[in-house]
Amino acid sequence: RKIPFVRLIGASIYFNTKGDKRMKTAIQEKAFASLHLSKEEALNEMVFLSSSQKLAEFTEEASYFEKKYGLPYENFNKTFTGKAATYEEENDWMSWKFAFEGAKYWKEIVQRLKDDN
Repeated sequence: RKIPFVRLIGASIYFNTKGDKRMKTAIQEKAFASLHLSKEEALNEMVFLSSSQKLAEFTEEASYFEKKYGLPYENFNKTFTGKAATYEEENDWMSWKFAFEGAKYWKEIVQRLKDDN
């Protein structure tokens, strides 16, 4: 006899066998009720937390390069494009640019999510 293995991740529930849909629904409803959130509120919260985590990751990486070079990305970008760069500087510039633009993007997303609530 197979017994479904249930694992809660956030508010999502996964079964490793086909499982009973009624059981899955009952568990989901109980999980949402214990959080005092509707499914929509829980989903919104998960999106906000995930977006905030992405923002933190990109911001942390950009901060690393700011500390390493002792200046903000915009200033480094101006000096970098006007001189011959080493391999390390070019590699850092690409990673820093990606982190800077990623942080900017996720900051806008998080702000929109805050404004919507």
